[in-house]
Amino acid sequence: MKARGAKKVKKYSHLTFGDVRFYHYLLGIGFVQRKSTQLGILKINMSYFADFLRGVIDGDGSISTWIHKSNQHRQWSLRITSAAPTFISWLRVEIEQYFNVRGKLYHYSYTYKKNPIYILKFGKIATQQIIGQTYYKDATGLSRKIQLKTECLRDGKKMVNYGGVLCPGAGTGRQP
Repeated sequence: MKARGAKKVKKYSHLTFGDVRFYHYLLGIGFVQRKSTQLGILKINMSYFADFLRGVIDGDGSISTWIHKSNQHRQWSLRITSAAPTFISWLRVEIEQYFNVRGKLYHYSYTYKKNPIYILKFGKIATQQIIGQTYYKDATGLSRKIQLKTECLRDGKKMVNYGGVLCPGAGTGRQP
């Protein structure tokens, strides 16, 4: 167990791999040390992309819901946060192509942080398209994210392709 920062309470699990071949494999597909800001383009086999993305969402993503103030309809969004600009830009392109949706990339600079934070955001329809395919039946994932996926997919009210978030032909995703 490890502690976060200068804290003394050790409540975070820490796993270390000592296999040199596995380390070189990870380097070969694009993983780097200090990945938080330096992660770039990864070489993911497209047959595993939905599973890879589920891991990204479980780790650095959020599925959010709220009631829209003006129309009183439930809204949903999927957000993925990263400090690595090359990685998040690559991920946006891959998600948009694979699921045939559109998202928006935002960045925020904080005075107390050295690097900006990037947020890739998808609206309700795109979120339903993405999580419907990444959190498929019997997929392993965080239980709270699976619960949110179930609630989101049940909420089909007032679904319109507002702002063209779905690309022409959307519905099946790119086949691996």
